[in-house]
Amino acid sequence: MYPATISKIGKVTQIKKKKYSKSEMKEQRSIRKYQQLLIKNIQIILRTKPYSMQNGLIKNYYFLNSG
Repeated sequence: MYPATISKIGKVTQIKKKKYSKSEMKEQRSIRKYQQLLIKNIQIILRTKPYSMQNGLIKNYYFLNSG
């Protein structure tokens, strides 16, 4: 669960892992979860009919902000 930073030195590729504190890890996880939710909701909105677009957007907005 560490994002790796890859740096090339000549022909040798070094991978440095960034260490996160527990609170940072939790934050990263919640950000990812939120982004996935957002993507899922946007996909749902795009599948709905054009006339219910506004309504869907508003519903999803409240849904996202209630969490």
